[in-house]
Amino acid sequence: MDKLNYAAKVNSIKNTGEVILQSLMEMIYEGKLKPGQSLKQEEIADLFKVSRVPVRDAFQKLIEVGLAVKVPRRGIMVVDLSTDRLRKLYEVRIILESVAIKLVMCNINDEILNELKFLIKKQKIALKYKNIKDAIQIDDEFHNVLYNKDILLNDVLSELIYSIRLRIKHARDLARYKGELKDWLNNSIRRHSEIYEAILSKDKNYAKKIIVKIVNESKQEVFNSIKNMNILNN
Repeated sequence: MDKLNYAAKVNSIKNTGEVILQSLMEMIYEGKLKPGQSLKQEEIADLFKVSRVPVRDAFQKLIEVGLAVKVPRRGIMVVDLSTDRLRKLYEVRIILESVAIKLVMCNINDEILNELKFLIKKQKIALKYKNIKDAIQIDDEFHNVLYNKDILLNDVLSELIYSIRLRIKHARDLARYKGELKDWLNNSIRRHSEIYEAILSKDKNYAKKIIVKIVNESKQEVFNSIKNMNILNN
């Protein structure tokens, strides 16, 4: 029995499933797959020219991260964007990040501070060249670095923050793609700079206030951008 060939097949399936998952997530974030839209295994399998197995696995992951839902007699669907659910997600984000920023200030070092500063610089370059995909990726990376488990020294808290942000990202990215990129980027750069300066201040209570203010601003920005898109349920 050729164990290497079997191992290669397993890795191929894993890689294929991951590619399909990431591609579907991008399609949801960009609005190519709309809230409430049905996801058919055979259609996605045909699109990627693969069997249904990696597609089924990708669908399961979409459900796990809150981007899809299994509806009785209707199958797998892109999750609807609910006003009430979004509001609750932002409330939880405030709770988690208010705790996390204090841990960040206890454990952060010069290397991470320089990385955050560099990411802000990269955002300014993305603004200059109006590169929306790079801008969104850098924004996500800033928060991933800020709330990394090695800085928080709490992998559970890090995973919860990532999970909440992933669920909010659906509405947030739709707002970005449909809204005014320059305004969003300017606000994002300002907010990240405020977080950076708050960390430098070494004042934990001030940093917490900045985080609460920024999350509330972001929430209002998202709601204002998508309220006229007819994609929010009550």
